[in-house]
Amino acid sequence: MFRPSRILRGRESELRRACAVLHTGRSLDVLGSRGIGSSRFLQELAHRAEEQGWRIIRLRGVAALRETPYGSLFASGFRFPHGIVPTLGQSIEEVLGTSQQRSAVIIDQSDWVDAASWSVIEAMRSMHGTPVVRGIAQIGGAPKRRRGGASPSSQPAITLELAGLDFEDLRLVLSDRLGGAVDPGTTARILVKSGGIVGLALRIVDAALENGRLSELRGVWTVTGDLWDPSLRGVIDTLLISLTAGLREDAETLSLAETADGDALAALIGWDSIERLEQRGLLRIATTDRRRLITVFPPLLGEYFRQQPFTVRRLRLQERIARGTGAPDSGRRFLPGDRTPGWPPSSEHNLVHARLVQEQEQNRARSAGAAWELLQDAGSAVRFARALASADAPAAQIEAVLLHAGRGSNAEDTAKLVMLRAEWRVTSSGDLSGALSELEAEGAVLGPWARATAAAAVMLRIRFDRVPADAERTLADDEALSDGVRDVLRRGRVLLFVVTGRLGLARDELTRSRPSGDGTDGVDAELEALDAVAAIGLGEARAAESWARAGLEQARRALSADRERTHAAVLALCLLGDGRLEALERLLASVFALGGTPRFLEASTAGFMLESVAAALSLRLGHPDRAEGHLATMRQARLPEGALPMQGRAWAKATQAVHQNRTQGAADALWDTGEALWARGASYAAVFHMLSSVEIAPSVSRRDALGARLAETDVTAGRLVLAALGALERRSATEVPALAVQLRNAGLSGLALHLYDQANSWDVDAFPDGGDPVVAGHRRAFERTLTDGPYRSVRFRTQVQLTERENHVALLLGAGRSNREIAETLVLSIRTVETHVHRILRKTGARNRAEVSSVLSE
Repeated sequence: MFRPSRILRGRESELRRACAVLHTGRSLDVLGSRGIGSSRFLQELAHRAEEQGWRIIRLRGVAALRETPYGSLFASGFRFPHGIVPTLGQSIEEVLGTSQQRSAVIIDQSDWVDAASWSVIEAMRSMHGTPVVRGIAQIGGAPKRRRGGASPSSQPAITLELAGLDFEDLRLVLSDRLGGAVDPGTTARILVKSGGIVGLALRIVDAALENGRLSELRGVWTVTGDLWDPSLRGVIDTLLISLTAGLREDAETLSLAETADGDALAALIGWDSIERLEQRGLLRIATTDRRRLITVFPPLLGEYFRQQPFTVRRLRLQERIARGTGAPDSGRRFLPGDRTPGWPPSSEHNLVHARLVQEQEQNRARSAGAAWELLQDAGSAVRFARALASADAPAAQIEAVLLHAGRGSNAEDTAKLVMLRAEWRVTSSGDLSGALSELEAEGAVLGPWARATAAAAVMLRIRFDRVPADAERTLADDEALSDGVRDVLRRGRVLLFVVTGRLGLARDELTRSRPSGDGTDGVDAELEALDAVAAIGLGEARAAESWARAGLEQARRALSADRERTHAAVLALCLLGDGRLEALERLLASVFALGGTPRFLEASTAGFMLESVAAALSLRLGHPDRAEGHLATMRQARLPEGALPMQGRAWAKATQAVHQNRTQGAADALWDTGEALWARGASYAAVFHMLSSVEIAPSVSRRDALGARLAETDVTAGRLVLAALGALERRSATEVPALAVQLRNAGLSGLALHLYDQANSWDVDAFPDGGDPVVAGHRRAFERTLTDGPYRSVRFRTQVQLTERENHVALLLGAGRSNREIAETLVLSIRTVETHVHRILRKTGARNRAEVSSVLSE
């Protein structure tokens, strides 16, 4: 089977492409910025090529030998006879030798190779067709050229650019380095600081270990304090070494100004300087409809300049910024809250957006802090605590604000502070009983607002304990109460109806009267998220998705991390259910890049749902090590088991168990969890777990019991899923087309495609080479009705079990071989190879030949 790289993370697709280019005999230029990992990439490429029968000639350019004839060849271990300067023919003979194997040259640091060595390489390529792979230092998206050094030019090379790592892959790299699970907030902070440049990220980790800011707590590595360390100066100096004094000062000016309006900065340092800094990869520009926003890159560059010990220089530059931007108070221009860059969906742009969000959240925290210092009352404490949480402030600072406020407070503000403190107890330490006791004791003296604190206690019980028998009476409306209290009661009723599976009542409750608040305390977003979760259960996932997308866009414009998480959690449920796994992967990459530790209830439950979805996605895409990282985060969380779908640990753990081929155990665990949730009154989550149990391990008795449970709820989507599972069990291909349409309309297109795939394989003896052509035709017609794809049919995924012959075929598939080439290599008929390929695709769930090695490499 294809040998996976256990050290080189996040480069599998680039390695497959590079191997495929080599097999065509073409040359390849591998571009990458300093620290991106190009040397390791070239090493792994050489190993892969050698495993596939190539003879690899490894060369490395050396800066000190760039003017020495044949310096790179000598430094790479080649020796010439008689101690004389070799002729070109002798050089080629020494390098190629007499081997009859296919040969390729892989050159690291090719921009430092001397001209004589280049002449040998170019002659080899011209005379023998030897492909050449060059590792080229990249500046601003173009290869770096040095005067005095030649480069192959007889035929164009394919270009492959190595981008920065994303959240998931960097998390695995850090886990490999540290030997244990890494806190997601820590990963995100390192990701944003490093810009995804793996070498820089690892230097940050090493520095944090040395200064004691990175430590292991309960089996998870977590960073505290600032990530900047003076030992990192040398790394940043290498990025700046080629800058002129004027351009370096312009970069420093940008760093001190932090995120700023592009037109203002152009007036400050000039578009010419901005262009030259962009060419050197030291800044990123985002464009909106009406404005350009600029930030330095990688973000650690800003820390480097802000930590310079030259006070007078910094004062001079800040005065320059103040004059140029009209911000004399701070020398900085923060983004207003209603703007965000229009980023394309890429890892690097996620990092830049995350930095903009962090800067804005810190600005909000400073503003709220100033108000709290002045007032010291409950209302300002609530606003400051929420702002600190959004800015990812230390827990001790948030707790200090929650516990030391009170003077001049009215009953409403005091009640809101008491309710927020109760949330804090639950999310920070899992202390549900303490939170309930505090709500009861503090609420008793709050007059009419005692109804609100009593409702808050009921909501905590609904979420994390069981639905109280008197919940509806406690949450009943009363027109005599103030609007603020009635809003809290309304939120409680919507939560109650959603948790208990009375989804129609929940939507009706919200439709009758919207909350009177302005949404600044998060009530509106939380209520509407519950409404969207209810819509998903009612089979109206498209409406839920529309709400989530619109809200996510608004949150991104407002640069609000918590609002992004809330809307992203709902959108993630929609995308996972619909089988749009690539879109889900992009969504999760963007939201995890935000970093931070969700502190209060809405953000914590949304974050928990995102971790659960991410674990499931990783397993569906064949990445169990990524899934383990998300499961470790869920285990570390203090949050008790929730009462809504994806707000507990059982489903994600069962998904992992299925992948480990413990199918029956996973089904039993899910069914038991469903029974426990049903006993708590959490009917919606209960049937969700039971449906998964029956899908994993079909059981007539459980299916009948589940049908009876579903009849007691409004979970229409659940009844559709149960009907689909029944058709699978009966192998009833005639039911599939009608069911597929209903599933698509309910936002479950992935399950519809899974139905078609299973139906296509039921009569494998009659159709060994491609499945039932009638079913395949229906599937193609169905796929044409789908939009916003691509869609994936993979559901719960077990580890792939291939025969020895299938493993051999899969290895050659991953190397880019055609069926004819595979047949010749393995001495098989082409028809036999086609049969093996069809079975491999079916077993692995890969959409095409190119994906096979990606699945098997995990």
